[in-house]
Amino acid sequence: MLTFILSGRHIGYLPYHCARAWEAEGLLWPLDPGLDFVVPFTLARHRAQVVGEAANVFAQDLLKAFA
Repeated sequence: MLTFILSGRHIGYLPYHCARAWEAEGLLWPLDPGLDFVVPFTLARHRAQVVGEAANVFAQDLLKAFA
């Protein structure tokens, strides 16, 4: 998607964390804020699975990043 947008022939939506570096260089700019939208994320795990420490840390990091 980024390649198409940077070609100058397409517009599209990119997550802010992906677009910000290109925006800082002046190669991308945001569209009207009225076109913005939020996509909810859900973390799903199998209920019978024993959750290890790595999975717990990963879940905490996701919460920090998207809270």
